[in-house]
Amino acid sequence: MPSPELVSENAARFSQFPDKTLSRFESQATALGFTDNSFSLHRRVFQSLQKIIDSEKPISDRFADDPVIGRFFQSTETGFLLRGQYEWTDDFDAASLYQYSGATATGWKILQTEMRPLIVNDFLYRFLPTTLLLLVALWAVFRRLREWALATALLVTSLVTLVFVLSQFQIPWNFLNAMAIPLTVGVGMDYTIHLIFALRRSNGDIRYVWDSVGKAIAFCGLSTAVGFSSLLFTSSESLRSMGAACATGVIITMVFSLLAVPRLWNAAMKHSGQNDQASE
Repeated sequence: MPSPELVSENAARFSQFPDKTLSRFESQATALGFTDNSFSLHRRVFQSLQKIIDSEKPISDRFADDPVIGRFFQSTETGFLLRGQYEWTDDFDAASLYQYSGATATGWKILQTEMRPLIVNDFLYRFLPTTLLLLVALWAVFRRLREWALATALLVTSLVTLVFVLSQFQIPWNFLNAMAIPLTVGVGMDYTIHLIFALRRSNGDIRYVWDSVGKAIAFCGLSTAVGFSSLLFTSSESLRSMGAACATGVIITMVFSLLAVPRLWNAAMKHSGQNDQASE
């Protein structure tokens, strides 16, 4: 925070600064080849200083109201905030910044570091139990071991493929793109249920399944992936990774569902001798 005494002293000196000196400086710079656009920064600085000096507000309010200096300076009821930027390194410890009295660190990197333990806790104690309940619900829906195993294998394969694809493109996991995991599980269960019941109704007729529910699943999957892909054009790295992860998860699940489920279901039912008995 500038000292009020020094501000007053410098204000007196600045008020004695003649305008012709600035004009002479610009004339000499122009003669050396500088264009008029190159003077915009120092003109704005001089204008900002002049407004600060002429203002009758307290020192902190003068700097906070300025359109240039106010970008990194903010006055509060108890004092002031001075914004700065810290370059993140791999060995950076966010807690180390709190040893300085009155210093507060923020940003996506720090937010991700602080939320990682919460995400891990939610994954272990909320997502996994919920997934087990959904698998039990799948058994209640199908009541056939082969169909239940097929749906479960599709979910596991889709998740493993998603993790592999993201690792190949070097997309790190964070608290936003982790939403791709429950999304992949959800759409995988939805697609599988629709496909298997369509296969039951048609006795494994793949063309009928494609014409009845296959096209709808393809359209839903593609439109959902396009919607998440729009996040790739945002300025936030975390949102871009979320869009990439969710769109990839939906595409992987849709492709595996449409290509693998009908053929594996026919093979499983033929092997078990239940294909001719399929109903509904």
